[in-house]
Amino acid sequence: MYGSNLQDTWLQDYNPDKHPCWFASSPNAWTSDELGLSWLKSLFDPQTSGKAKRDWRLLILDGHGSHCTLDFLEWCHKRRVLVAIHPLHSTHGLQPLDVSLFDHSPPVTAKP
Repeated sequence: MYGSNLQDTWLQDYNPDKHPCWFASSPNAWTSDELGLSWLKSLFDPQTSGKAKRDWRLLILDGHGSHCTLDFLEWCHKRRVLVAIHPLHSTHGLQPLDVSLFDHSPPVTAKP
């Protein structure tokens, strides 16, 4: 695929009533600064702001350029989102939560 359309085969098992998801694409089929900021505002913020109330939130990202724009980082700072950025191409080795925090912990279900 090249272009801004999502392929139907990617979504054939998708049920919006069971799977809350967000889909986006760009004209060149790559992520962009606009998609990164849109994800932050449209998905991350609504899903985390209520739980955090007025406290800081932590957002761990890879070092992709769409996460490191001035608009992205200023938006995070104004809304009390602390951004931790991994060096490029290193998230597979670092995986801080999977390797350290959750590796030895029993499964826990978040309570509302």
